[in-house]
Amino acid sequence: MKIEAEVDGKELVYSSSLTMNPNGKLVFNFDNEARITVVFISEDTGDNGNRLVKSTVDDDGLGMTISCYNFKMYSPREEGLASEPQFIFTKNNKKHYFNFRTNLFNSESRWISINFLRDK
Repeated sequence: MKIEAEVDGKELVYSSSLTMNPNGKLVFNFDNEARITVVFISEDTGDNGNRLVKSTVDDDGLGMTISCYNFKMYSPREEGLASEPQFIFTKNNKKHYFNFRTNLFNSESRWISINFLRDK
């Protein structure tokens, strides 16, 4: 059975909720043509401990790494990249978007809900 979903006029490509290490790394491959890596880092960034997101293009030119510093909100509170999905790349003339919500259960476990969408 194939299920198609639409969120606010965009096609839902992938959605998942999972548990990971607080300073863990997620890697998403899109048909071996694009890659998004999300890394959570809890360290002093020189920004008074505030949340900071940095995006860099990977050395091979096929991927982007999104480094998320100081996302340290404990459950039941959550924090995310942005309230709206953020543009990440264009493939086959369709823009692709990404967003997430996350929190810490404890010092050893992070919960994350992540979504990838694209233009219809």
